[in-house]
Amino acid sequence: MALTNEIFSLIVTGHPCINKLVPNPIANLQRQVANLHYSKTANILLTVALSRGIPTYPISLGGNIWQYGQGSLGRHYRSAADEFDSLTGDILCRNKVYSNELINRLGFPGVVHEVARNPDHAAKIAALIGYPVVTKPISAGMGKGITTSIDNPDELVAAFKLAASISPRGVIIEKYVKGTDHRLAVFGGELLWVMARYPARVIGDGVHSIATLIGQENLRRKGDIDKKAIMQDAAMDELLAKMGLSYDSVPAPGKAINLRSVANVSMGGTMEDVMPRIHPDNRYMALAIARAFRMNAIGIDFITEDISKSWRESSCAVIEVNQTPGVLCYIRAEKQLNRMFPSGNDGRIPTILLIEAPPRIRQAGCYIITGCQSVCWPGNRITNFSRQAPQGEIV
Repeated sequence: MALTNEIFSLIVTGHPCINKLVPNPIANLQRQVANLHYSKTANILLTVALSRGIPTYPISLGGNIWQYGQGSLGRHYRSAADEFDSLTGDILCRNKVYSNELINRLGFPGVVHEVARNPDHAAKIAALIGYPVVTKPISAGMGKGITTSIDNPDELVAAFKLAASISPRGVIIEKYVKGTDHRLAVFGGELLWVMARYPARVIGDGVHSIATLIGQENLRRKGDIDKKAIMQDAAMDELLAKMGLSYDSVPAPGKAINLRSVANVSMGGTMEDVMPRIHPDNRYMALAIARAFRMNAIGIDFITEDISKSWRESSCAVIEVNQTPGVLCYIRAEKQLNRMFPSGNDGRIPTILLIEAPPRIRQAGCYIITGCQSVCWPGNRITNFSRQAPQGEIV
């Protein structure tokens, strides 16, 4: 309707109606379309809600906020975050320094890091905590601006500049933690899934170049909602060069070549369900962190070499917490919605339909049931039936 309004405004008046500051009508239309788009997570959740008969309504299209259910039974969502997440928890999650401080105060394994103001300061911190190190923005998601496994001051300068372009207030210099990155997703006080995440990579066959292997992998990923295409960029160029490789290199059969230093799905990474293997101590840790952050929905990034070992007995660290865990498949979306809308609850408020009765029925003091679960009797008294009467039954 907004697009239709824009088009007719242009036809009738010759002027756009959405944004007077943008003279180009096409640019106005493109901006309006962009505002109507919602995230992939929201798309999956909305699809699952539709399949369950849960009504959905847009609250703020530009802000990607939707209501699932009706009235007092309805719940607001922004992607996978919901209305029961606290404001203080959201602030803690968005700031990696604040969140790490709380993790350490809870007694769980956090990371060793400091905030650097400039490249020289970053070099001093790295020398103090020891290489290899990781650089990351103070506040950013989806792996943006992060560089891992930095081994020397020269690499540190370039990595600092990348993070600083996103985080002008300072760059986190963090001690590198060896292991596999795991996403622990908590919803409504329950750990719903644990996914091991791996960086984007290709497996050599002794015949094809890395560039060809990337193309083949992207073809296999088409139509797979859990996997994003592997995109070549300057960061990938540098990582390959660091390993003494190029896109023309032909890896040996079975040789895994990591194309990213960060295990992030949005950057072409992959995931594996390891929920059955998680140690009880690690499960408890995830639930305790969710409670301490006052978050109903939270994603905890936990690095460990073996998720089946307790955090008390292994070299590991919680490197980050996320205020909106990724829900990138229908099975996980169903689990998430079940926490808010259990089986049999479609989020709808029961309604009462009042119909004018024929005179002979009205005079007899009775009404015709119209398939509703409640009827209004003479005297405006409402009675709830323990059973639903058949259509047309006279009472």
